[in-house]
Amino acid sequence: DYGPGIDVWAVGCILAELLSMLKGSLPPGAREPLFPGPSCYPFSPSKKEKTKAGLSVLSNDQLNIIVKVLGTPSLEDCEFVNDPSKVAILREGPKRDKKNLVEAYPIAGAEAIDLLTKMLVFNPYKRAQIDECLEHPYFKTVRDIESELISEVKIQLSLIHI
Repeated sequence: DYGPGIDVWAVGCILAELLSMLKGSLPPGAREPLFPGPSCYPFSPSKKEKTKAGLSVLSNDQLNIIVKVLGTPSLEDCEFVNDPSKVAILREGPKRDKKNLVEAYPIAGAEAIDLLTKMLVFNPYKRAQIDECLEHPYFKTVRDIESELISEVKIQLSLIHI
């Protein structure tokens, strides 16, 4: 299901890249997306995908990279996954701890790390909502609520398939 949680995840990924670009953070050659990966077994495997015990053996598999950063999801974190076999695959691999984002983005500051942590929650239904993100203290010095326009109707975009 596509929903606002996916948009929050995407903005969280962009925020992570921006935090890596802060002066004094990572040198330009060391910067990369937080979750670089060419495929996501078993959801969208590449043609070269090899598995072991149900998990991709490619270290650059998207799902492996996400788990390396966020840690192994709990059963509760996997509640949104409809296919029990996919949950089993997520839980069968080596148990991983969550990456320390303060160490990854040492210049970012506590508010930035807090916002990033709330945006990059494995379960999309447990991520911060868009309004919560906008109201986060991280934006207090740049947000001008008075100048914001909020649509009173839901905006529907008709996408053309080529």
